[in-house]
Amino acid sequence: MSAGSFVSAGAQLGIQSVAIATLPRRIYDIVGFDGFGQNDIIAQAVIEEQHQDEMEVTVHPVETGAPITDHAFIRPAHLVMTLMWSNSPNTAQTLASAATGVATAFSPAANAVVGAVLEAQAALSYTSNQQGTAVDSVNDAYSKLLKLQQTRALFSVITAKRLYKNMICKSLRTSTNYKSANSLSITVECQQVFLVNTQVTALPANVQANPQDTASLQINGTKALTPAAQGAGVLQ
Repeated sequence: MSAGSFVSAGAQLGIQSVAIATLPRRIYDIVGFDGFGQNDIIAQAVIEEQHQDEMEVTVHPVETGAPITDHAFIRPAHLVMTLMWSNSPNTAQTLASAATGVATAFSPAANAVVGAVLEAQAALSYTSNQQGTAVDSVNDAYSKLLKLQQTRALFSVITAKRLYKNMICKSLRTSTNYKSANSLSITVECQQVFLVNTQVTALPANVQANPQDTASLQINGTKALTPAAQGAGVLQ
């Protein structure tokens, strides 16, 4: 790939986009409803993260001294991330060589793009198959995100601010035009799922006020049907 192609690749994500976050954001510990795991999903660039934590609070008066936990409870955490991938290769050596080659051949704007790409070497990845040809990382990432949602998988997420666990993918939003055909900018909306353990305890019939109505089902063996008395149930 020529030096100009590397500059064009950097421009696909934009100067601010590729320079905004170089730390990898990882979606891991992925387990679908079928019990099968999935490979980790690592974004090449992170444009934005929105963290939302809410508490549901009653609007009715609360008696003084009453347990406040009966009137206020934490809602599941909400996370929205804008993630990006690109099909453009950029190993550190290749990018450095490209930057040197274009420094005197391109406009200042192009040099600025190269500088931003160099700063984001850790944000963009270069993958290859066994034959050494470039892999379509955009479609691969999109397919993984779709599978993440369709399998109702629970997963953990590492962000710049905190670690989330027991998250589920609520929505995926992306758009493509002629400028972004070789890149993927996608908004991933995640919501936390509260997992709890339940326990069933049998209540003895002798402590129930109406055991015939509220007692647990009991097996009393096989019962034979009794013929009804003649004329019983006949309307007069």
